[in-house]
Amino acid sequence: AADAYGLSRFADRIRYCGFIHFAQKKMNKEDARNMLGLGQEPLVVMTAGGGHDAYPMMKFVLDALQSRQFGSDFKLVIVTGPLMPLAEREIIETLSATCGATCIASTPKLQAYLVAADTILTMGGYNTVMESIASGVPTIVIPRTGPSAEQRCRAQMFAELGLIQCIDREWNSHDDLTSAIATALASPVRKTPAIAFNGIRNASRALASAVNVRQTIMRSQRQATVAA
Repeated sequence: AADAYGLSRFADRIRYCGFIHFAQKKMNKEDARNMLGLGQEPLVVMTAGGGHDAYPMMKFVLDALQSRQFGSDFKLVIVTGPLMPLAEREIIETLSATCGATCIASTPKLQAYLVAADTILTMGGYNTVMESIASGVPTIVIPRTGPSAEQRCRAQMFAELGLIQCIDREWNSHDDLTSAIATALASPVRKTPAIAFNGIRNASRALASAVNVRQTIMRSQRQATVAA
């Protein structure tokens, strides 16, 4: 990670604490679907956090489904995010209707949708990716193409660990995407997350340790000053 973010010169000062995920009340798939009024048909959920820059990713997905006439054998629910500009949201809503998808701007029940899903489509933002991996649902990440490489780096590293599939809009085709969706729908849901989400505990311990070290150094300096 230090190399990927250009922090190699600070490597000796970096402490890796693990991943952070704010666990919510446990919910199983059946309960989630009952809450949402969903049946048993395969469900694909597409979300991208606040959605302010989600339009290119969502249009890429909908164009792929429409051009390949793919998606008739599953239900697609799209959560654009409340920050998507109105003009862009209206285009996504129109394309969604053409594809037979359900499109909503935001929902307080997003966690239930993720648990209910058979496949999750998302961008590469930290929080959404962590929530998707924690849910155990097969996930396809379509990262932002720029200007920052952050989402691409995250998506590629998690893909190398076998935790997600990564589809890059600049390098992959509509066929690549529909193939990835088919693979994800055929994949079993993990019963437990494949990585440990112990970052909060480890970070708090690391901070406490750093404070203790600092206090010890300051006491030693004061004692040395008094002795002098």
